Amino acid sequence: MVVSSFTAEAQMPVSLGVRAGANISSQNINAEELYEGVCENNTTWKAGFLVGLVADIKFSNRFAVQPGLFWKRHAYDYFNASVMNDGSRMRISSGEAGYYTFQIPVLASYRINVSVLEWQIDLGPYVAFGAGGNNKLETTEISLGEDGQSIRSYRYKSDFYGESDGKIVGCGSFDWGLKFGTGFKILGKYYVGIHYNAGMKNLGKKHEGFKGKPSVSNKSVDFSVGYNF
Repeated sequence: MVVSSFTAEAQMPVSLGVRAGANISSQNINAEELYEGVCENNTTWKAGFLVGLVADIKFSNRFAVQPGLFWKRHAYDYFNASVMNDGSRMRISSGEAGYYTFQIPVLASYRINVSVLEWQIDLGPYVAFGAGGNNKLETTEISLGEDGQSIRSYRYKSDFYGESDGKIVGCGSFDWGLKFGTGFKILGKYYVGIHYNAGMKNLGKKHEGFKGKPSVSNKSVDFSVGYNF
């Protein structure tokens, strides 16, 4: 209704489109500042998916604004190794995070027409809202003492958007950032594109068990295809 009213008053062509595809995701996490004795820390990008709707509001043949609504699944693996107490204790942790978001981008789009192709260059902000997920952690602790070596292992699962517990960093459910990328519309109907999403908000939640303040931000790359009505 809003789009129809806007079109009637401004006389600007508006088209709707559907999008679907895959993404790869990860997070920037300052693990070295949170845990004692970190000697190795890394995250591994993993695949997810996306589906969504876009409205293409054309102001001219060269420029358009494109708001959208996307349902996305994100995932990544992580690994952390720490050596503590002058080398008498070692902790090795590995885990997997999987979580869902609703993302609302508003992109400014510059268009270049070449024969049956329309090249689109997109840039704009987005907001995102968390919609569930979990964090799975498996940890092995090795201790050296007067009685010899002891090994303790444990695993557990927590809510991705829950509170931090001193081992896993809980994340806030609201995010915002910058989305940019490019794509092609073919024969005026079909679409293929790639976009990068850079989270600007610190999502990490504090906990007294951490050495410092968490700094956590999202990052992902979207690969999408679609159809414009």
